[in-house]
Amino acid sequence: MYTRRRSVRYFLRTDVPSIAFSPFGLIGLLLILVPLLYGVFYFAKQTIEAPLQLLINKELAAQGLEWVNVEADGQNVHLSGIGPVKEGERALQIAQQAHGDTWYGLLQAPISVTGDFGPQAPLPSQFMVSVTAEGVLTLTGLVRDQAAKASLLEIAKQSVTTTAIIRVVDQLRVTNAAMMPGSLSLAKRALTTLITCDEGHASANDGVFALSCYAAQDKVKRITTAANASLAQGRLGQITVKAKAVTAIEPPVWADFRATIANDGTLTLKGFVSDQAEKALLLKTAGYSLQTGHTTRVIDAIEVTNKPMVQGSLNLANRALKTVIRCDEGYSDVTQGVLSLVCQAPHDEAHNITASTKVPFTEGRLGQVTISLVNACNKAFANALQAKAITFASGSAQLNPSSNVLLDDITAVAKRCPGIIRVEGHTDDTGSFESNMTLSGSRAKAVVVALVKRGIENKRLVAKGYGSTAPRANGSTQQARALNRRIEFRVLGTGEK
Repeated sequence: MYTRRRSVRYFLRTDVPSIAFSPFGLIGLLLILVPLLYGVFYFAKQTIEAPLQLLINKELAAQGLEWVNVEADGQNVHLSGIGPVKEGERALQIAQQAHGDTWYGLLQAPISVTGDFGPQAPLPSQFMVSVTAEGVLTLTGLVRDQAAKASLLEIAKQSVTTTAIIRVVDQLRVTNAAMMPGSLSLAKRALTTLITCDEGHASANDGVFALSCYAAQDKVKRITTAANASLAQGRLGQITVKAKAVTAIEPPVWADFRATIANDGTLTLKGFVSDQAEKALLLKTAGYSLQTGHTTRVIDAIEVTNKPMVQGSLNLANRALKTVIRCDEGYSDVTQGVLSLVCQAPHDEAHNITASTKVPFTEGRLGQVTISLVNACNKAFANALQAKAITFASGSAQLNPSSNVLLDDITAVAKRCPGIIRVEGHTDDTGSFESNMTLSGSRAKAVVVALVKRGIENKRLVAKGYGSTAPRANGSTQQARALNRRIEFRVLGTGEK
């Protein structure tokens, strides 16, 4: 039997407590908005504020307004700084007119520009001056402008001529900013007081004048009184003025000095000077001769003694140096205040060198002076014979008429040259030794006769034959022998025969 079943489904329904939507909804919204806001803020900082600030800083720097601070908040700009108010107003105008590149082209960058400027506070006085026992005066510190610096340096430079100071070192810096009232007058007080000292230092810092000074006993009271005088501005600090210890003074001596010029142009300086400044002056004169004279190099063998020299020693040594560098070769000595000279002079300088030695001496005196034209004359004879030769009939002492013009030129040289002139005869190597000696001597005598006829005194001429003993060229070729057959001339120096 078929039975039909019926299925029945049962549903159980329960109520679940509900939670408000808002808190959880806001959390999700915040998770979306926070990164978005951060991105917008970061984008604004990097793409708007930073470029805008950089742009305005660049514009201000180009106009000399580096001291202005720039802050950007979006496209709002605020300027601030301590400086002249008028300059601040100019900075505002520059910032307002700043333009930058955008997606839409070149547009005005800031929306608004504000400023906050105040006057610059005056700088405190900062000045120090020192002087060493060697006479070096050094100025350091700050001054307002170039005019203030120039006024201090003028006082310092005048002290070189009125005191024992020999050199001024300038280490002052110009601020181009306001200084405390009275800063310059206080600096001048420090400077004018210190330059009366033998050594020490003075300062004018923060409106306070201080001094530490060593001076000769007879100057201590006077310097102390001047240093403690009342100030129109500023105040007195520590003032110390002490007597300088007296040391035994060495008696000054004359400088020993020698300047030597060699035939190759080497100038050697040797001797003693008091200090580096004196040495530098002599080397400067020597260096000048490298440019204007025939000096090719300078050898410095000067020694600094750091001892007192007789006043005028340096001038005498410098005079000796200036004289000898005009010679072809020679030397000039300064010994115990006496200047002596031995000089081989060129023709065109001999008279001038002689005249310069006769200029009155303001210090020292002139000793023995020997000015010779030996080298110059021998060069002149060699130049005259360079392209020509005095010739004779073959195997005899008879002059060829073709030599007359050359003999006239030789005579002109001989008349310009003082002293004894040796006429030297030479032959080639053909023939016997005895015959060559005889022939060369006869030819030299023939030239002497020719020169006497042209006006040269016989007592100034010496004839000597050398035969073939002093050839100019080696070998037995016709060309070599032609060179060896010759007449030469030599002006004899002191002691030569």
